[in-house]
Amino acid sequence: MDVFIARQPIFNDKLDTIAYELLFRSSTANFSCFVDGDMATLSVINTISSCMQSHDLTAGKRAFVNFTRNLVTTEIPTLFSRESLVIELIEAIEPDAEFLESCAKLKEQGYSFALDDFILSEAHPALIELADLIKVDFRSTSLQERHQVVSRHGRPGLSFVAEKIETMEELEEARHLGYKYYQGFFFSRPEVLKGKDIKMLRGNYLRLLAELAKVEPDFARMTNIIEADLAMSYKLLRLINTVGHYPVDRITNIRAALVRLGYREIIKWAALLMVQELASDKPDALIRQSLVRGKMAEGLAGSFGMKQQKEDLFLVGLFSMLDAIMNHPMDALVGELPLSPAILDTLLGRESRYCRVLSMVKLYEAARWDAFEQSCRENDVQSTVVSEMYLDAVEWADSIE
Repeated sequence: MDVFIARQPIFNDKLDTIAYELLFRSSTANFSCFVDGDMATLSVINTISSCMQSHDLTAGKRAFVNFTRNLVTTEIPTLFSRESLVIELIEAIEPDAEFLESCAKLKEQGYSFALDDFILSEAHPALIELADLIKVDFRSTSLQERHQVVSRHGRPGLSFVAEKIETMEELEEARHLGYKYYQGFFFSRPEVLKGKDIKMLRGNYLRLLAELAKVEPDFARMTNIIEADLAMSYKLLRLINTVGHYPVDRITNIRAALVRLGYREIIKWAALLMVQELASDKPDALIRQSLVRGKMAEGLAGSFGMKQQKEDLFLVGLFSMLDAIMNHPMDALVGELPLSPAILDTLLGRESRYCRVLSMVKLYEAARWDAFEQSCRENDVQSTVVSEMYLDAVEWADSIE
């Protein structure tokens, strides 16, 4: 499934790019059709966290992302590090007590806020006090209004962004008035980027929501649900690696990833999944094959003397076809995942102790019987055991709705 996002650079006075604003798009058309604000932002965040490589989107610079009142009060911004994100508040927000309390918590954690499409006559004092940046639309304001915004509200720690700059004259005017950052068609139109997403299985997603809704959700059950879905597994590990405030040590299984994330963050992650296209049909052939590989490799762990590494082997099999599914090089895909060195080496075609297991799985599924029998002899594995593991894996994959 194709996904889209637009980005527009934000420049400093030296015209160096210091950040990118990331914008919702539903196609390669470079404009945003009407969509619910929550869903648009969740779609952008999902694309950042699970569908595109972060270095392709922002080149390591900060991302300005529009947030609605609902997403701020549910603390969705904390899925990302304070160093990587600027919370851009849309102009329609009415700052009630709950919203301002949520903003205060985010400020205490070091997050930055920008006020979008700032209108002098409608400005709320509490939001102005909260802001680190104020963005002023040069297309919809007069010279007097642009000047008054800076003269009335300028203070240490608050910077002004001139939006929709289209001419050199407007750039010089903004500089003269005291604006520090600049954005608009004069520099660059929004660039639409296209990526690939993996379809989730509707049944698994609904089961995850049902588990999260319980008074005491069970991490073991959540692990089983996510492991049965290639898309969820990949997105979860990508999320762990995307957010900068999690420890950087490697994750070896889905349960460890869930424990690392924690219940509150899992709830937020589930909100991101809501924006996915939840297909009601069976998984396509490549995804089904990945599921079979994962379960088969896990089942063979004991035969290779790797019973303690069965979770690793499950991920090796599950992710072994990511490059074909997402039409992207494997090194770019798994480079964004917090996997153990042995798993990474196997997926990238380098020598590792897991290579023998994955090779046997591939030989069996390809019906290369001579090479398969040779592999069984070399690894002292009974061919009948492999056949049983394959049939069990197929039955498991077919049971997933």
